[in-house]
Amino acid sequence: MASPRMTVMATQSRTFSRILCLPPPLRVRAFSVLSRPKPNYEGHVPLNIIERTSLALGSAFGSLLNPYRHDLIASLGEATAKPYFIARLRRAMLSNPTGRRILRDKPRITSKTISLEELRTYPENSVGRAYAAWLDREGVTPDTRDSVRYIDDPEEAYVMQRYRETHDFTHAITGLPVIIEGELAVKAFEFANTLLPMTALSLVAIVRLKKLERARFWEVYFPWAVRNGLKAEEVVNVYWEEELMTDVEVLRARLGIEVPPDLRATRKAEREKQRAQKKAEQLLGGHSVFEQPLQQLPQHVGEQRLFLLIMETAVQRCSLSIHIPDQHILDRCSADECPIARTSTLPWIGGDNLEGPSDVIRLCWAIPLADIQLSPPMV
Repeated sequence: MASPRMTVMATQSRTFSRILCLPPPLRVRAFSVLSRPKPNYEGHVPLNIIERTSLALGSAFGSLLNPYRHDLIASLGEATAKPYFIARLRRAMLSNPTGRRILRDKPRITSKTISLEELRTYPENSVGRAYAAWLDREGVTPDTRDSVRYIDDPEEAYVMQRYRETHDFTHAITGLPVIIEGELAVKAFEFANTLLPMTALSLVAIVRLKKLERARFWEVYFPWAVRNGLKAEEVVNVYWEEELMTDVEVLRARLGIEVPPDLRATRKAEREKQRAQKKAEQLLGGHSVFEQPLQQLPQHVGEQRLFLLIMETAVQRCSLSIHIPDQHILDRCSADECPIARTSTLPWIGGDNLEGPSDVIRLCWAIPLADIQLSPPMV
């Protein structure tokens, strides 16, 4: 009769033998840096689960510290795309006639396949002209995208490469710049459109934005990205090489993409507003526009109303370079019947004998306000 110890050893031996006899898809395979499988395409680096996890964590941390490290962002995208998300994107291309043609032709977008000099001669509002203009404005080229290395299946690797090389076209047709705020808006759009995890993980970089920028992103650009990403056609199925002569507005309408607010113009206007605010506070002796001490106001009630109305719009006027009267102030003055003198003196700028309040207000549009001295009301 066999001893219990021998019975246990026999059971373990049979279990081990069954593992070795499993079909190839389920067989346990030794995998280490010393026994790495052969690459499936040029530049391919096979990874096991531990290596892939380490790559994902390291790339995520590094790209958070430096959002401009495109190599880390690319590695993060490849490490997190398996096993489901890149396969889903490939199926989306296979289910679309244009997507199938792209997978069959496997076009590449580089400076060797697309002539930027030629694109600059295209019609003003064409996709190709907009793409070249965006590259010139942002200081990037089609060759700044890294090659895929960590996705095992060759066709899935091409899908990731295609997404990566067409990313700048999304920037071009939306007008969003490569600054962090613009990149976050595009990544949010792409996550809603492609479901690639890397695009969602990139949103962690929002912690690097300033308070005002974060508020603007959540209030303006994130809702735009989610709304348009969900309703738009999957941009991975756009054969961009065939759309270079297409009007940008026509393509956006076909894809279902709205134009977001101009981010660079918005940021510029905000900077000018902040500078005007600081200038106004300096002119008011350290007080904000809405904190002007009461004792510094003119004594006459009508003049006080005019002064307060002018100061309420001082910030906006300081940022303007043209002489436009504030019709709102003129209407209020007329309605309140302010007894403003026909002659007002602004000795600090040497402006004497200005006829009526409209002339004073025209000057207010062009120059920052200090202490406006209105002459006593005419009797």
